[in-house]
Amino acid sequence: MTQWAEYLESTKHPNINRRQTRELLHHYHFKAYEGGKKIFIIWGAEFLDKESNRMLKILEEPTDNTYFILISYDKKSLLPTILSRTQQFDLPKVPDEQMEQYALEQGQKDRDRIREVIHLADGNVVEMMQILQEDKQMFSEVLLEALRAAYSQNGVRIADWAEEAAKMSHREYFYFIRYQLHFIRESLAGFAQDAYRKKLLPNEEKAAEWMLERIRYQDLFDFAGEMDQYSRALRQHGNTKILSMKMALGYKRLFYNN
Repeated sequence: MTQWAEYLESTKHPNINRRQTRELLHHYHFKAYEGGKKIFIIWGAEFLDKESNRMLKILEEPTDNTYFILISYDKKSLLPTILSRTQQFDLPKVPDEQMEQYALEQGQKDRDRIREVIHLADGNVVEMMQILQEDKQMFSEVLLEALRAAYSQNGVRIADWAEEAAKMSHREYFYFIRYQLHFIRESLAGFAQDAYRKKLLPNEEKAAEWMLERIRYQDLFDFAGEMDQYSRALRQHGNTKILSMKMALGYKRLFYNN
């Protein structure tokens, strides 16, 4: 949806409005001249909003050989009355192995970078390729330097890291925050479950083990909540330099519990 909004050069919340709904209903009453069937595809059906009620009648009693295909990224946002009138097919996320193979076929050569981005994209191939094409930094390297700076308690080193991290674009910084949440989640899951196979690269696993030897489990869990607040602040055009400094000092607080 973000990519579609960028294509339309729109910052407004997506919406299927009354005019579009009336146009659909107008075509619905047309006679089919080829094939004998009428097929309507409504992409982003969760954005019907107030227009959902207009669709109920024809979804409940469509004319013969008329089919409506509703595509939604969040079916919980659809009216229960609409869901009850449809057959639901949930499309699974693309497996990591297939995503990696596709990225290699598209000319991406850095396997570690691909695997790091796969965890961020969470089964979304389009998002994976967009991150790989736009963002060049390994987020693991940026985070590991933040941990080293925080552990050193060196104010100059912390400030230098914040200055460098703030050079990322808002989009890249958003993925960096998402990466940290992924790193923390996998670290905690590996700590809590002996048989858990962490979705981390070898250098990340070492960093996770080193970090958990020095940070209390509960403190790190609480810090993940703070990271979520940073993500919301960024969506409201928060200053990345201030966020970076708060982030580094947050890690320092975790190491020394102060």
